[in-house]
Amino acid sequence: MKNDLNYFATALDSMVRKISSQGDFTTFDLHAKTGGYLTITDSITGNPLLISLISKINNGNDRKYFEFSQEKAQRLHNRKRKYSEKTSWESRDEEKMRFAGAFVFQNFIYSFSGFPELVDEAILFVAKLFIAPNKERLLLFQYIMDIYNSREHHEGLDIFNEIKDRWVVI
Repeated sequence: MKNDLNYFATALDSMVRKISSQGDFTTFDLHAKTGGYLTITDSITGNPLLISLISKINNGNDRKYFEFSQEKAQRLHNRKRKYSEKTSWESRDEEKMRFAGAFVFQNFIYSFSGFPELVDEAILFVAKLFIAPNKERLLLFQYIMDIYNSREHHEGLDIFNEIKDRWVVI
């Protein structure tokens, strides 16, 4: 299990480095951001299993991203059973500094903070698709589409598609 989590972190790190170096996206602007923090927790207990710096943070917000990454995961863990939430988007509240960027899938909650919140979420989805075994990829893709389709304006779908189209074949 630990190797799978480290593999995910490595894939995400590679993706973040590539995204931050390209800068030619049409659906979002990174505002010169280059990295952030990944948190993976057990979806049942909420215990952190992995907290990792992804790429490098060049804007002095290391502590903020570290804390936001953990907050998103813990908030989703606390709300997923009671409200059947699948992402931190469902409980986001900008006034309280609670943002999107975490999702639950199977036994884990994946959370990232470092980019605009919908980019945080999309790169997690794409990284998970990228490393998913072929037999799991279609199920995961449908799960992600269900999440986007449940949103009133499909927030984040264009960002997800632009990033996905560069890395993953479904």
